[in-house]
Amino acid sequence: MAKRAFISVGHGGDDPGAVANGFKEKDINLVIALSCRDELVRHGVEVLMSRETDVRVLDAVKRCNAFKPDRAIDIHINAGGGDGVEIFYHYLGGASKTLAQLVIDSIVKETGQNSRGVKAKRNSQGKDYYAFIRETAAPAIIVECAFIDNKKDIAIVDTAAEQKLMGVAIAKGVLKDLGIPYKAPVKVEQAPTAKPEVKEEPKTEAPAKKPTPAPAPAPVAPAAKPATKPAPKAGDAVKLNKGKLYTTARGSVAVTRTGTFYLYDGVAVNGRYRVTNAKNRVGKTPIVLNVSGWVKM
Repeated sequence: MAKRAFISVGHGGDDPGAVANGFKEKDINLVIALSCRDELVRHGVEVLMSRETDVRVLDAVKRCNAFKPDRAIDIHINAGGGDGVEIFYHYLGGASKTLAQLVIDSIVKETGQNSRGVKAKRNSQGKDYYAFIRETAAPAIIVECAFIDNKKDIAIVDTAAEQKLMGVAIAKGVLKDLGIPYKAPVKVEQAPTAKPEVKEEPKTEAPAKKPTPAPAPAPVAPAAKPATKPAPKAGDAVKLNKGKLYTTARGSVAVTRTGTFYLYDGVAVNGRYRVTNAKNRVGKTPIVLNVSGWVKM
């Protein structure tokens, strides 16, 4: 049976999270989380995210517990002028602490980020301070990747490429905790296309006399062409009634959705099309903040 992971994406919608140095925490969180999801899915892990677009989610823990994952990760960007990555785990330790240590080790190794260590934080009742860790049934952690209000520290994730690398680093730690060996992506190199050989037709002498051409046949009316369905295009509405919304173009992981979505760009990949949940998001960039998933048509 496939392993499962839940990824909670901090903030979203009208809640930007921490804001500094021209960045909003909610945007960085989402790019990191989507990259983490893609890497886990590539290794056969079933993943559910709290959000895949810029929306505010208030029931992440409820959705997480209903999904019954093996591990749960909440992704954030820190604030307060500090430096480095820190990860919070359940105050009782156990599998939550093991997961936290493996993930922070992977982040430090893959990105070069400084480590502030793994920690537990309790409230006044002696329970976990953070609801995501306190109320989630699965072993859960909160990853604070960097400090948004420290120019030097936020430089570790100030580009999309660096944010994606952070997501991969988190995924590698999760995979190690789940006992799944990491497999490097396979680079497919295309062989150069050979140019077709053009052969010259042999020259022939013109005939002494041209034969009399046969009479032309009577014209035949062309057969009526069957009506063709117009090709899908950006902005076309797609209605789902408990239909599948895939997380990737080729993967099997999908969630059930009911509602109206819109083709993001009308480009098919493996028979699937990217969709967005609002018409005013069609074609908008960056893609990771505007695409809800993939549908098969």
